[in-house]
Amino acid sequence: MRGNRMIISMGMSWRILLRNRIAIVLLLVIPAVFLGIVDLTSSSRPMPFRLASLSDNPMVSIPEEGINFVFFAVASVGFLVSFLALNLIQKNRRASRRLILCGYSPVEILMAKLTTLLSVILLIAFYVGLLTHSLYEVEHLGKFIASLVSIGFVYGCYGLLAGTLIRGELEGILVIV
Repeated sequence: MRGNRMIISMGMSWRILLRNRIAIVLLLVIPAVFLGIVDLTSSSRPMPFRLASLSDNPMVSIPEEGINFVFFAVASVGFLVSFLALNLIQKNRRASRRLILCGYSPVEILMAKLTTLLSVILLIAFYVGLLTHSLYEVEHLGKFIASLVSIGFVYGCYGLLAGTLIRGELEGILVIV
């Protein structure tokens, strides 16, 4: 596996993702709209709930808007990453075939796609994490962004699976939703 081939394959994957204008708009608009609606509609009253994972069953009280911000941040990262992973697999088929005809191994192409997906996950997680932090102060921003990255990785793998098994874009989006 040569590094030059990885860079060329990653460059092709990035070009295909950036040519999709809807994907770029979705990346910027969906988290802002979701979190903006949460900011407008959530109250700051505390919501008590019991932590079932601890044996003492302590009661915790967290503001309603904090819970809503975390939920919608996770939902937007999951949806966006799975949609982009689906696009990465479905739109890249012709380019992958050309690369294989040029002598690239399937492992090199797959590693380039996974590296591209990981960089997209990092970008989306940082964007959504900082956007959430600007609207609602998150106490542990680094841990919050790390959790968004791990959620993005899980949903990215789900999008890759859907893109591999389903050929149509509409059907893939419906499976993701």
